[in-house]
Amino acid sequence: VLLSAMVIQACDQTTPQHNAAAAGSLAVSVSLENARAMAPDLSQDDFSFNITGHGPGDSTFNVETAQGATSAVVNDLVFGTWEITVQALYYGDSGAVDFGGGTAAVEVHSGRMSECSVAITPFEGQGILEITVNWDSASVENPVLEGTLSRIGYDDVAVEFTMPTGQATGQATASMTLDSGIYTASIVLNDGENHEFAGAADSVRIINALTTSDVYTMNGETGEGSVEISISINIPESIDAYIDGAEDTLTVGTSMALTASAPDEPDEVYYYWYLDGRLKQEGASYTVPDTLSTGPHRVDLIVFSLDYSRGGAATCAFTVE
Repeated sequence: VLLSAMVIQACDQTTPQHNAAAAGSLAVSVSLENARAMAPDLSQDDFSFNITGHGPGDSTFNVETAQGATSAVVNDLVFGTWEITVQALYYGDSGAVDFGGGTAAVEVHSGRMSECSVAITPFEGQGILEITVNWDSASVENPVLEGTLSRIGYDDVAVEFTMPTGQATGQATASMTLDSGIYTASIVLNDGENHEFAGAADSVRIINALTTSDVYTMNGETGEGSVEISISINIPESIDAYIDGAEDTLTVGTSMALTASAPDEPDEVYYYWYLDGRLKQEGASYTVPDTLSTGPHRVDLIVFSLDYSRGGAATCAFTVE
């Protein structure tokens, strides 16, 4: 993403007047590729950029581009090393907010045009998470949703759902503001106080100033279910996780030993096992108990890197007969 066509003169606040013929020029480009790795739907039209340069002595310049701009050129710069800082403003529903920034160094030469590219990385801040849960209202008489957002090193956050009335297909929604980072979302749909209909767990990334939207569709019968999940924002560099030892069917009264792996990861990873949406165990192995009732069940494996900056998931669905 480049900044819009704009040519300015440098502002040299303290150095004496220099020969314009011996001055240099600088073309600045800004890349949103780092941010797009986290949020592929980002558009350059949603941003403007504040570009600041600090050069030899007290030489400085500042450029504020228009929203959706594509390039900027700065003329009459003294030669030498310039430090370029770019601040990105994101224009959402609530107006312009600080989104991210980046820095780079460039050598400016007399009588020449130099080029500088600056990559934008999102700031640490807050984003919005919107969750929608759907189910067949004919299969659940008294829906009760439990939702929890977990983040390593922080207290769990309860998800407060709103359930509209009078719908042919059951639906609940939640919207909340969260600090940026990777969370584990655990959702369980109960029918009344004692009957679990279905559940799921997944990894969710919150990005500064952006909205992450997750949709969960719950399908189940006789108190058990499976889940289809669609996520609107991809997790960057997700961990490819695998579950070994899974079977499609399990005889009632028998257990099933499962093993987790992430063969493409050079370092150790952390494993968390969920059965029908509830955390059961940590570690590289888990045994499904022999006490499950007949019907469909689901095991979710949530994986984190050592610094909890990356996550991944794997699932196995099976039926107890």
